[in-house]
Amino acid sequence: MTHTLSTRQVCAFAFVAFSAPAVTVCASLPWTWVLPASTASAALAALAVRLWRNSGASSLAAAIRELRGGAALLVLTALFAVLVMHRFGRMALGAFPDDPPTAFLPLTLLAVCAWACAKSRAAVLRAVGVASFFVLGAYAAIAAFALPDIEPMRLYAVRGGEPWRLGVLLTPLFALFLVHREDRKVRSVWRWTPLFVLFPTASALLCTLVPGADGSFYTMAKSVEVLSVAQRVEPLVSAVMTVGWFAAVCLTALTVGEIGGTLGGDRRKAAVCAVAAAATCVFGDLPFSPTCYSAGTIILLVVVPLSALLFSAKKVQKKSKQTIDKTVSF
Repeated sequence: MTHTLSTRQVCAFAFVAFSAPAVTVCASLPWTWVLPASTASAALAALAVRLWRNSGASSLAAAIRELRGGAALLVLTALFAVLVMHRFGRMALGAFPDDPPTAFLPLTLLAVCAWACAKSRAAVLRAVGVASFFVLGAYAAIAAFALPDIEPMRLYAVRGGEPWRLGVLLTPLFALFLVHREDRKVRSVWRWTPLFVLFPTASALLCTLVPGADGSFYTMAKSVEVLSVAQRVEPLVSAVMTVGWFAAVCLTALTVGEIGGTLGGDRRKAAVCAVAAAATCVFGDLPFSPTCYSAGTIILLVVVPLSALLFSAKKVQKKSKQTIDKTVSF
């Protein structure tokens, strides 16, 4: 039985996978940086979906393969996805910052992701789609309970940071690799773009306006009181971020699987092997700066896909023009 995807499923999956990296990075950066960066990344994602719908390629990976050296570009993209997965495994430790870092969390997370990806693309998307209600509701509740603690005078407080870390906002572009031409229900995603803009901006704003946040959403949650009665909301933050990291790892693993399938391999085995390779995150960080990850994201998730989709769309237009010319000549 063929399982097709809908716009709602793809966008819900992309949002959950985007939530944990966005909260982790944007909480420590000025909202005046996050707002334009998230707007640009959401617009790029919507543009990529529109170009894909107008192209004749069966999938994004197939469109990239049609380029000169396309197979090599796909291999580079798969390797980069494994590096990103490795990084996500290390960043997942931030979901429990009060506990000493151990290999238990990333290994358990990666094991569950490998098991999920071994099922099917549709099974993972359905599971994360259900979890998206919990994720969105939990973050909305934490934000609502934090409102009494905000200090408006801190709105333009001077904050530093590394702007290149904002490349993580392009994480949803991995989801475009999961869409196939038979997924006819995948339409415009413009209705979802406000969520991908508001969520990271709100995270940065909360951690700016709430005193003592110290650039951490988890630390900010420690000062939140529920109806002025109870505290200790940070366990909820840990739970919802763990779900987000699960989705983020699955997203990159499924991307590797789709690339492997396009190159003639088995999709599920490729995804599981990618997760196994990323398990090396328990040995420590790789010697790559946030600048390297952001540069790789821009090149392999923006420049290459957009070029491939534009090339495919032009081929479709050329064929249509030739067909019209033949009809007129006849």
